[in-house]
Amino acid sequence: MSRLRRLDRRFPAFSVAAEVLEVRSLLASAAAAVHTADQAHTRDYGFSARLDHDLGFARLASISAYRNSYLNFTIDSLADATAAVEKLRAFADRISSTSAEGAIKSDTWTNRVSEAHAKFTAALEDDLNTARALSPIFEFLRWANQQLDNNGNRLLPEYRDAVRGLLEKFDGVFAVLEDKDAAITRAALAWAEAEGRINEAAPELVATLAFSDADIDTLVAERQQAKKTRNFARADAIRNDLLAKGILIEDSKDGVRWKRK
Repeated sequence: MSRLRRLDRRFPAFSVAAEVLEVRSLLASAAAAVHTADQAHTRDYGFSARLDHDLGFARLASISAYRNSYLNFTIDSLADATAAVEKLRAFADRISSTSAEGAIKSDTWTNRVSEAHAKFTAALEDDLNTARALSPIFEFLRWANQQLDNNGNRLLPEYRDAVRGLLEKFDGVFAVLEDKDAAITRAALAWAEAEGRINEAAPELVATLAFSDADIDTLVAERQQAKKTRNFARADAIRNDLLAKGILIEDSKDGVRWKRK
């Protein structure tokens, strides 16, 4: 059962609305799947089409519009959703990396989380208005990021847990924080291989998923070690090798992250 359909339990009057949003989500995912790498010159609707944006981005683009309005699904809207999801995922990672050392107790965090939670819930209760429900979440993100910038990423555990609760509430509806697309796409490739159609899959997609998460972690750790020993040539070679396979490495003050294209 999808997370959207679980809304029936909390909002039984909106079961039909949930179904509409679920259909929108599936349509948008399909639209993303047929958007090819060479956008300007080709539209390949076969299996060879690869995902330029993950399904989480497509899902947010599709269900962020009010259910009684027409869905104008465009590549621009998908790009906007991509940026939004990346902000949400980066914020979730940032909250997990906060330090309690030197953090100051402040009821403001509790009040802001409660306010965002109340507005989010009220929007869903207002005819399942997902477009309106997004607003308090991103307002809170902007405020929280500013606070963390000002205090050196310090936050007491009780506030961190409250923020996590808010994000879990949000993700119970939108289901975009956890990136599960690699597993889904790997299953699709397994089906293609079983059907004798693996040759129709985009080569770069096959190459990317041939690397397991553990393989990538091993290379990232090797790159980190190479940088520590000032073997920058090896570090750059690893980065370039991963990039060629569709894996991006992001260095930040909070550590190293990687993601699949």
